[in-house]
Amino acid sequence: MNENIIQFHESRITILSRLTLNQLLKNNPYLFQAKNITKASAVIEETWEFVTAK
Repeated sequence: MNENIIQFHESRITILSRLTLNQLLKNNPYLFQAKNITKASAVIEETWEFVTAK
């Protein structure tokens, strides 16, 4: 079971590592409104914080 969990997370990490900001914003058109963000730099900062948090 542990191996399945590892494979699951590895596939998600691979997908996230290939994700670009343009893809993120294209797939989430309401991201700015939902997060009450008015600057693109805020999206980058929040995404970076999420990715680097452990």
